[in-house]
Amino acid sequence: MFNDVTEIITRNIPPQQWYIQDILPQQGTLLLFAEPKKMKSFMAQYSGYCIASGQPWLGIVTTQAKVAILQYEISEPAYVDRLRQMAGRFTLQPNTIWEDSPGRRKYLTDPEYLNQVRAALRALEAKVIIIDCLSACFAGDENNSVDIERFINAVELLKEENGASIILVHHSRKPSIFGGNDPMNNSRGHSKLTGWPDTIMYMGDQPVGQQLLIKSRLANHDIQPINVRFEQNVWVRR
Repeated sequence: MFNDVTEIITRNIPPQQWYIQDILPQQGTLLLFAEPKKMKSFMAQYSGYCIASGQPWLGIVTTQAKVAILQYEISEPAYVDRLRQMAGRFTLQPNTIWEDSPGRRKYLTDPEYLNQVRAALRALEAKVIIIDCLSACFAGDENNSVDIERFINAVELLKEENGASIILVHHSRKPSIFGGNDPMNNSRGHSKLTGWPDTIMYMGDQPVGQQLLIKSRLANHDIQPINVRFEQNVWVRR
């Protein structure tokens, strides 16, 4: 159970590996949240495209991996149109990125549906799983610790079975009521949710675009805010 520190520090243990350097750890979790209509789903999709193609993410190094997107918010035809518009900016190969748009009223805390997802993901061998978004695939009370723990346990099962990383899209509270002066504390729901992921990314408005605030517990340095804008169907730095 315990390791002798004087012995374990001499082992040839590789450093932490990343799909997005210092932001999305391999076999880790990223919580991406913002207020409604701030294009967080487009940021999640962009992240998936970057990883699946091995292209840089806003100029940051990525490691190529297979990606699966579980999208619950809009209809499949509408989502396919989003996928098509952004795809023109990437070189995507077959069998590297998949999507499923099962519609609302499919809950990852439902054992029958969860088992269907588990089987499908095992067949794909995806190493990054994007879930968009929590409120659309969760039937419980976001502020109830028992309910939110059931959801976390379901997502952890998907992560562990596939040796995968998770990007979970979520909503923030209204900043005028909650969160004080620190938007990183403004994720909607129980505090267990923000205590769980390895990285938290908040998307906030700026006068000429948006800003990403990022906290990563596994990175060995602070990550500076990244100013971005959505331009010609892709995210760019500004």
